Amino acid sequence: MQLDGFLSRFALRELLELSIASLVTGEIEVQAPAGVHQLFFVAGKLVHAVSPQASGFDAVWPIFELSDAPFQFVAGAMPPERTFAEPTLQVIERAIAVAQHWSTIRALIPRLDIVPVLVSPREGEHVRIFEEDWPILSSVDGTRTIADVAHTALLDPLDVCSGLLRLQERGLVMFCPPELTNSVPRPEPVPSKIEVQSSAPPVASPKQRSSFFARLLDGEPANIEPPCTALEPPVVAMQSSTSHEYDDILSLLRS
Repeated sequence: MQLDGFLSRFALRELLELSIASLVTGEIEVQAPAGVHQLFFVAGKLVHAVSPQASGFDAVWPIFELSDAPFQFVAGAMPPERTFAEPTLQVIERAIAVAQHWSTIRALIPRLDIVPVLVSPREGEHVRIFEEDWPILSSVDGTRTIADVAHTALLDPLDVCSGLLRLQERGLVMFCPPELTNSVPRPEPVPSKIEVQSSAPPVASPKQRSSFFARLLDGEPANIEPPCTALEPPVVAMQSSTSHEYDDILSLLRS
């Protein structure tokens, strides 16, 4: 049996919770702009999820950012593999939290192809950074995009974006669209006092020591900060919690 609907008329969280309570076995397909997200349930437990870009948890949380999308439920569909072991309600709560965090981040960093550029602190200024931000800062070289920094630092893009925003607050980085990066003059470092908030400051590898920030720590002279234009982020729609016309869906899931 198959049932079609829209997330604007039936909230995704309630659809998933009803699937758990009804002990359904089948597949929920959500048609997102980037492609179809498939969520497989066996006896009311989410066991697998897949999308064109990812599988497992990374195929679930992006659909919680959608304000509306068509979906369909196909009863009896079986998963090709299993990517979840944790309780389904726990997956849902974690997915909602990540989606909300990304929505906040995208209001300030709308794309992962933006290039973070190091900014010289004012002469004599004492700057402190968190220990977890050091791998991010040491990976910024004025040419890598945010996605490249995440890959270089072996970190999740969400953690990298959060760290870059903290570094921006401390005046150590600014953001450039990739099309402007080649026109940005490379600043030279200025003497400044920078402290990593940890018991022992990490030692940079030879590859890291070639970066602008590493030279800054060595106390070499620097120039002015690069002239990047301000970014205008798009408005990100949040998932509506209002749902209507449940009768057909309830009757199918509870049958």
